[in-house]
Amino acid sequence: MRTVVEPAELAELFEADRETHIYGLADLEEPFWSHSTWYREGEAAVGLVSAGDRWLTGYAMSRVAPEKSLEILGRIQVSIPSGTWITGPTGMYHAMSPIRRSRDIGPHWRMILGDIVDVDGSSDAVALGPADLDAVIDLHASDEDSAFFLPEMLLHNPFVGLWEDDRLVASAGSHVASLRYRVAAVGAVITRPSHRGRGLGALVMAALCERLAREYETIGLNVETGNEPALRIYDRLGFRRAFQYQEIEVL
Repeated sequence: MRTVVEPAELAELFEADRETHIYGLADLEEPFWSHSTWYREGEAAVGLVSAGDRWLTGYAMSRVAPEKSLEILGRIQVSIPSGTWITGPTGMYHAMSPIRRSRDIGPHWRMILGDIVDVDGSSDAVALGPADLDAVIDLHASDEDSAFFLPEMLLHNPFVGLWEDDRLVASAGSHVASLRYRVAAVGAVITRPSHRGRGLGALVMAALCERLAREYETIGLNVETGNEPALRIYDRLGFRRAFQYQEIEVL
């Protein structure tokens, strides 16, 4: 196992399986690369990824060499800070448990966008930007269980939203988006509780996907395998279930 010092090395590895490495490719750019540490052995690479403040995530995704990814994680686990969320191959929870306590967040699907499906009303959704940050924060504050969102996402990645009476009632965005590698991950999808049941989530999702498809080649999202309502929506919107992986939180 060795530390990787050049992002081009990982780019070559990740480009060979873009569906798996949407997040991995985006993490090779700033503000992530200079605040992260990557390890590699053979066809597996594991990263401790940060944007330099507030949070750290672990990346161990691999469909080519999942056992080797788990081996790398085992060798570095004593140095992983508590609170780190890690995405990686199924079996990661049991691989970590002998030395580090962790919380099994559960199995997830990586879904990949195929043909875009038109949704009536999606043209009503408009692009959101930094000037809309307060409105997006207010929308996410309306639901304590809302999807993961950081202000930096809105500042750097594509977002769309739907307004009613000057109030943002639904939005969808991207956790990461890299024009260099032409990959994007959909996330932070939310509808205000008072406006649910009207299909607004699917509407903003469809609008976002249409915009992303103009510039990004590989577009994906992550969803818990047991979240059937979300899976039905994503299936209808043209996403396919590519593979399963696991998420854990190091305690």
